[in-house]
Amino acid sequence: MKVQIVTNQEDAIQGYINYNIRDIGVMSSSLANNECEQILALNTLSLFSEEEVANFLGVLISKLRINGELIVSGIDQTLFCKSVLNESLDQTSANRVIAQSKSMLKMDAVKNFLTSGGLKLEQYRFNGINYEIRAKRSN
Repeated sequence: MKVQIVTNQEDAIQGYINYNIRDIGVMSSSLANNECEQILALNTLSLFSEEEVANFLGVLISKLRINGELIVSGIDQTLFCKSVLNESLDQTSANRVIAQSKSMLKMDAVKNFLTSGGLKLEQYRFNGINYEIRAKRSN
């Protein structure tokens, strides 16, 4: 089963079971642990407070089957700050990012959480101020 966490239905990918970010509790109770072969949660981590990110990722990890893949992305706080200081991110865009974000975590912190949760990092990359991490459940 392939699951996608979306912020709006316009981002939904056909062929995935889609859950709105506001319905994580529904997803958690309707999916069995170890059921998903892939979970796609792009642009979601910054929508939670730092404390809530750990719970969110914990729920996603629990739903992955062995060799299941998790793909998450968020905003890296260091890259965001550098972009503001270097003025490569204009004032309007910076304010929009701040208004829409509850947290900005460094990619390394998320990588560490995923590996401590039993996932093996497959790929990670930066794109502007954002990062994307692909990890597989190995046990």
